[in-house]
Amino acid sequence: MADDKTKKKIDLKARLGKSTLTGMTSPAALPIPGPGPSGSGLPPPDSGPGSAPSSAPGAVGTPVPIPVPMPSVRPQMPMGIAPPPGILPPFAPQSRPAAPKEAKATAAQQTIKVEIGEEIHEERKKAKRNAAIAALFAAAVGGVLGWVAGGSSEKGGRLTEAARGAGLLEVELKTSYDKMKELDDKLTEAKGQLAAKTFPEGLAAALGGLNVPFDATNLDGKNVGSLSGKMLHSLLSFTSDVEALNADKNTLKNTLPGALPVVTKIWKEEKDPVANFAVVFNGGDKKVAAELVQIKEPFAWKGEYPASITIVKVENGKPADKKATRWVKGDLTGSDPVAIPVEPKSIAGLTSDQSLRALSVMIDKMQGRLHGNPDDAQNPTPGLLKQGDDIAADLHKICSASKVCAEPAAKRP
Repeated sequence: MADDKTKKKIDLKARLGKSTLTGMTSPAALPIPGPGPSGSGLPPPDSGPGSAPSSAPGAVGTPVPIPVPMPSVRPQMPMGIAPPPGILPPFAPQSRPAAPKEAKATAAQQTIKVEIGEEIHEERKKAKRNAAIAALFAAAVGGVLGWVAGGSSEKGGRLTEAARGAGLLEVELKTSYDKMKELDDKLTEAKGQLAAKTFPEGLAAALGGLNVPFDATNLDGKNVGSLSGKMLHSLLSFTSDVEALNADKNTLKNTLPGALPVVTKIWKEEKDPVANFAVVFNGGDKKVAAELVQIKEPFAWKGEYPASITIVKVENGKPADKKATRWVKGDLTGSDPVAIPVEPKSIAGLTSDQSLRALSVMIDKMQGRLHGNPDDAQNPTPGLLKQGDDIAADLHKICSASKVCAEPAAKRP
C-alpha cells in the first residue's frame, strides 16, 4: 500500500516536471507545503538506511521528500501540459505561458491594411510626381533664364555682326556709287555725240567694263536680317534697280555694233538722200494696190533716175529679186512690175531712223534709272545715285554706333 502511494507521488512529480519549460532545471527534494506541525516543527529522524520513509496518512504536517534523480543529460520535457492549480509552491519556477498565437486577420482587417497600403502608395506616387514636377519647373526656370541671358547675348552678338555688315555694305555701296557715276558720265557723253551726229564708237567697249558691282550676293553674310525693316527694304529695292540697270547697260552694249553702220548711213543720207524704197502696183481695174519694196541698188535722189531698177519682192515668204520698170506714164499694172521711187524723208521715221531713235531711248532710260524723276509732282522718285548715297549714310550711322565702321563716311558732291 505504501509502495502504491509512493508510486503515485513519483508519477505526480514526473507529471509536475513535464510542466516546466524546456531548458529549466527541476528543483530537487522540494517539500510540499502543508499545515504547520503541532510540535517542534522538525522532521522525525529516518528509521534507518534503506527503510522507506514514513508515509502514514495519519502523520499530519510531516513533509514528504520526493527524491528526483538528476540526470547527467537534461531530458527533453514535453511542452503544453500545465499542472493543476495549487500544486506548485509560490516560490517554484513558474511555467511561462506560451506566446499567444497571432489571430488570423479578418477580412475587414485585411481590407483596412490594403486600403492603408494603397493610400501610402498613392502618397508616395504623389510625392514622386510632385518632386518630378518641381525638378522640371526648376529646369524650365533655369532654361528660361538661360535662354533670356543667352538670347540677350545672342541678340547683342547679332546686332554687332549686323553693324559690322552695315559697315561692309557701306564700302560696297561707295564702290557702286563710283561706278554708277562713271556710267552716267559715259552716257552723257554718248548722248552728246549722237546729237552731234557722231557715233560713239568707243561706248561699247567702255560699257563692258562698267558693270555696277552690287547684286544679291552683296547681302550674303552681312546679317541684313537683323537690320530694321525700312533699311532692309531700301537695300532690296536698290539691289533690284541696280540689276535692272546692268541689264539695260548690256542691251545697249550689244546693240551698238549693229547700229553703227545703220546710223552712219542715216546721217550720210541726210546730206545726200537716196531712193531706198519704191512702190509697185498689182491687181485689176477695180482692185489696184500698191506694195512697198526695197530697191536693191539705191540711187541718188537728186540725180537722174534710172529707167529700170531691181527690187526685192517677197514671194512665197521668201525675198526674190525682180526687174521693174520705173513708171513714167501709162498703166500701173501689167505683166512686168512698174515701180515708183519713194521720197526718202517720208519714210525715214519708219525705216533706218528707228535705229538712231532706239539708241537715244536706251540711253535716256538708263539715265532715268540713275537720276530718277524728282521733279514729278505726282510721283517723285529718287534715282540710284541718290538712293545709294542715302543708304550708305544710314549704314554708316549703324556701324558708327557700334564703332565697327570699315572706313569714315565719304563726302558726296
